[in-house]
Amino acid sequence: MQMMTATDNHAVAQAVHDVGSALWFGGTVMGVAGVNRSGSDLAQGIDRIRVAESAWSRFGPVQSYRTVATAKGVLRRLMPD
Repeated sequence: MQMMTATDNHAVAQAVHDVGSALWFGGTVMGVAGVNRSGSDLAQGIDRIRVAESAWSRFGPVQSYRTVATAKGVLRRLMPD
């Protein structure tokens, strides 16, 4: 089994960072364009709140991953080889 080189480590760190950043941006856009606006299709205000709350709570684990992935990618890239 081969050891990972510094270049390999950098590439993995960059990929993890990029996935985290994509989830961050994509989740924000989904929330603004999809979740928050989808409530306008519902008649009652409380239903709008419930739909948005449910969607954001289901996205919670992804939010945690994106934050950790972005931070780990940045920290790893800042470490000396």
